[in-house]
Amino acid sequence: MATGYLIIQARMAHDALPLGGVQIWIMDARERHVYHVTTDESGETKRIALETLDKSLSLDPDFTGTPFISYDVLAIANGFNWIHIIGIPILDGETAIQPLEFIPMRERQRIPTVTEIQIDAPAVSMTKMRHQEGPGAEDPQVLRQVVIPNPITIHLGSPND
Repeated sequence: MATGYLIIQARMAHDALPLGGVQIWIMDARERHVYHVTTDESGETKRIALETLDKSLSLDPDFTGTPFISYDVLAIANGFNWIHIIGIPILDGETAIQPLEFIPMRERQRIPTVTEIQIDAPAVSMTKMRHQEGPGAEDPQVLRQVVIPNPITIHLGSPND
């Protein structure tokens, strides 16, 4: 197995202040706890090494899966609502930095709410065809202003093409 890394950055007040003492649980796809760490006074965790798939799989044109392993994060801070992120991709040799924005609990709130954030699969692994929508989709023409298409189509090939 290869190794990728994850750093969690906990902030509050619209990213203005770091939040230390946040309890972070990192779980694998089977929801088994892999790590339990706490953010330091700067609101960050140490760099956490996590198992992932070898990056050579991304260069193999016959590989049909995603060349990484995803992890989930549950973050808990006293006096703040909790954050649960599902599907953080960890790539071989790379460091993923996951920022967390904590919202304080309301004055009379006794139980924290959980904000759940789902990170979807990358477009490369999608099996359905996507088609362009918006201006210029049916009748291409030169426009006076810049129009950014949604979605942007990227043609992939092997690295040697």
